[in-house]
Formats: sequence, structure tokens, C-alpha cells
Amino acid sequence: MRVRLERSGGVAGMRRSFAVDSDALAPTDAAALHVLVDSADLDHVRQGEVLRPGQVDAFHYRLTIEQEGAQQTVSVGEEALTPQLIRLLDWLQQRG
Repeated sequence: MRVRLERSGGVAGMRRSFAVDSDALAPTDAAALHVLVDSADLDHVRQGEVLRPGQVDAFHYRLTIEQEGAQQTVSVGEEALTPQLIRLLDWLQQRG
């Protein structure tokens, strides 16, 4: 499994990219990545960037998962993050 994360926005409007390949991870980290991706339930994430007034500095995330020949991309604003998705994003930013 390959996971790419692109985070943009924030006060400076910067863009950062993170990438993790489960084949390059220790077995326990690779297993953790699979669990985090599965628990994030990406098929049901509210996509798009929905900013309310006063949220001009919010982050926006684009997450691409490649596994078994398939690719899934999710684009989500900070406001729509679920606790499970936050755990995945944090994990990726720490290791990517």
C-alpha cells in the first residue's frame, strides 16, 4: 500500500507532501497503516473544502491510497475531518 498526503493552507498557505509505502515499513508499522486506512472509512468522508467565515487559515488535505492496483483519492477540508481520519493524517505526517 502506498499513501500520499498533501496538506495545504494554514496561516502561510504552504503546501506540504508526505508519502509512505507499507513495503518500506517495519511489519508493525505496515499493519498499523492498514488498520488506520481501514478505520478512516474513506468511502464515507465528506469531501470538498467547506470554509465558514473566519476559517481562511484552515488546512485542506488530499489523500491518495494505492493498493492492489486500485487508487482512491479523497479531498477534504479541515472542518470535515473525522477522529479516525485525524489519526491517519497525524500518523502519516509523523512518518512521511
